[in-house]
Amino acid sequence: MAMIIYVFCYIYFPPVLSQNLLYIVGLFAWIFLIKRYGMLKKIIGSKYFRTIIFSLVFLCIYCFTISFYHSNSIKIAVYTPLFWLFLIIPTVIFTSIWMIERGYGFRNVINILLVVANIQGMLAVFSYINMSFHNWVLEKFIINGANIELFTKISNYRLNGLAYHLTNYAPLVSAFMIVVVFELSKTNWKYITTIPLMAASIILNSRTAAVICLLGIILAFLLKKNYRKISYGSIIIISISCISLIIVYRYLDNAETWNSKWFLDSFRSIYSFLFDNSRTGYFEILNDENLLRLPTGINLLIGVGSYVYSNVKYGFHTDVGYVNYIWMGGLIYFFLIFFLIFYILKPLSRESKKLFFIALVFIFVLNIKDVMFTVNEFMNLLFFLTMYKYIENKGLCQ
Repeated sequence: MAMIIYVFCYIYFPPVLSQNLLYIVGLFAWIFLIKRYGMLKKIIGSKYFRTIIFSLVFLCIYCFTISFYHSNSIKIAVYTPLFWLFLIIPTVIFTSIWMIERGYGFRNVINILLVVANIQGMLAVFSYINMSFHNWVLEKFIINGANIELFTKISNYRLNGLAYHLTNYAPLVSAFMIVVVFELSKTNWKYITTIPLMAASIILNSRTAAVICLLGIILAFLLKKNYRKISYGSIIIISISCISLIIVYRYLDNAETWNSKWFLDSFRSIYSFLFDNSRTGYFEILNDENLLRLPTGINLLIGVGSYVYSNVKYGFHTDVGYVNYIWMGGLIYFFLIFFLIFYILKPLSRESKKLFFIALVFIFVLNIKDVMFTVNEFMNLLFFLTMYKYIENKGLCQ
């Protein structure tokens, strides 16, 4: 139970304290790893971890230099690689050692992550039906520096659960885990029982996660090698998903609430964009001429050391991840960060080439709408899965 709570805190790092909970999670990891220095040295001495560590150190130095030169926030520039280097990776290594020494296999790790995702689902439902808890969560966000006006507004129709990024990155954990369940249902249909709460955490918080989850399920089905050998679990999960979608749509369509209007509008805007060539909702942003605006001259190559999703210094903003990476460190940073993420996730392909491919599709699609390569719940999940798989495969805990 203690490890489940620890993994929950690592994945979701809810804003329950004045400081980021990952500091405490990382501290526990470092205390353990110092006692296991020999094993830590063996793990980080492997080619896989050496390459990752070297790349992150280079990114820190590179972003620091560019940001300093352009008089931008050095803290923002080096925040992600430093967090990954000193908190995320040590936490994953500690958790992997702890689990492997107790005989946990990859399926056991998946089971723990499903429990963690379902706890988040329960908290989302509880937050939705209990206004006292919902307001307590909102208060914690505000205490931790969130925009009072903005978060008070969005709390009317989402912000249900307990995670640092409740409205964007956290629901993506459930989205990916539902795709994992789709795969597991081939051999054990009982895994389907874990879906409802994860689906609830998506519906109550993020339209993007709902769309990306459907995309993942479709990909998982299309990537089947033999359509004639569709498992009973797959048939059940597809049937339940279709029926559930119809029921949820009918309920939300008849409900006169902010939640229902907010959630359904996204799917209506996608339909209008695909079939009516109409740019509404999600796609209104396509009318923004600054959406794909890039730096010019030498800055296109080396960047300016700053993201532009909230920076007013350059007179515009955009949420597109690809564009933000180029503003941060130019084409050099852009190609390096994508190479690094691909390299980090590669061990996952040894467990399932399909899940590896779907994870990459998620990342490439989500970067159209958001900056994904930050300290967030979805990247924490992927780092945990893939690094655990590498440590287990190489027998580095022996």
